[in-house]
Amino acid sequence: MLLFPTGKAMNNFDRFSSRRDVEELLLQNSRLRGEEEAVSSVENFIRGGFVLFPVKGNLKRKVFRLRGSSGRELYLKLFAPRKFPLQFLRPYAAREYAAARELEKASVPVIRYLLWGKGENNCSFCVSEGVKNALSAREYFFKSLLKKDPGEAAKFRSALNDLIRSLSEKHFLHPDFHAGNMIFAPEEQKMLLLDPWGVRETFFRTKKAKIFLCSVWTELQDFLSDDLILSDMVNSSLCGKKIDGLPILEKARALYRRENRSRRPKIHARALAGHYRYTTVKKEEDGEYVFSHTFWYAPPEEYSISPAWEKISFPSRKEAEARFLYFLDHPGETKSIPLMIRKEDGETILYFADNPFSGVLQDDNAF
Repeated sequence: MLLFPTGKAMNNFDRFSSRRDVEELLLQNSRLRGEEEAVSSVENFIRGGFVLFPVKGNLKRKVFRLRGSSGRELYLKLFAPRKFPLQFLRPYAAREYAAARELEKASVPVIRYLLWGKGENNCSFCVSEGVKNALSAREYFFKSLLKKDPGEAAKFRSALNDLIRSLSEKHFLHPDFHAGNMIFAPEEQKMLLLDPWGVRETFFRTKKAKIFLCSVWTELQDFLSDDLILSDMVNSSLCGKKIDGLPILEKARALYRRENRSRRPKIHARALAGHYRYTTVKKEEDGEYVFSHTFWYAPPEEYSISPAWEKISFPSRKEAEARFLYFLDHPGETKSIPLMIRKEDGETILYFADNPFSGVLQDDNAF
């Protein structure tokens, strides 16, 4: 049976979601690529039974978590079929697998990729090993921020500096280095790269590579002082002295601003529609409830209105949406907007709350 029958390949990719789909992909496929022991391990895992959990997905890729009866977890990343003439290029999965193995051989902390393969109609996929009790770096950062525990936060910074130092000293350039592309493994006290897409080795340490490695700090700059960032740049060997790191940091921030400006219209449209990773839209009888995840940095356990929130009504929906998006773009403000209600009668209501993440961490003792 073909995974993606000829014809509407993209529609079949969209429907890929069941345990049977995974079994057909990994057990009835002669085009698995990887070390023999790793491929055999994955096949035995699938035969032993597993529970399938969707992690995330879009038009280009889907990610699933597979949990076996022993507690072992694997991750399956599925790439959508590529259209003519792109299907003749090297598959995305092959490139990601090769990058991960290259990093692993260089002793750079990265999750272990076990295999890659091709399905019908030019789709490709790769399978990686799960890490026990690991958290996304972004989630760990904000949880430690809420706890105000210097010890917890020190673990994050130390592990992040180790990862950056390893990439920099071994001359790897990572064009998409941010907190969402790494996980923190508490048992190993390590930060691991989660998505090595686009990583490549250079002959020497380039300024461009250093700027890319600063991306994670520009992402979190609302919560870190310049002195703290520069201190970590020294500790991760991106510069010898703090003053030497300033030009690199400024260029990284300029790049961050340019990318944000170019992506902002698309992100704003997705956020208002509930298709952005930090918003959820709930349709009720009286209108649409747009919840912002920035307040929690994870979807709320229950979608409800807190009595502590301040309610303000806006006759202009455009003005209300502009304010909602401003606070979504500026998570370090003293206030946040966890909820916007777009009423059927045209009224728009914003709920304001104190932001528990606000404030800059001035020095090592504060973090």
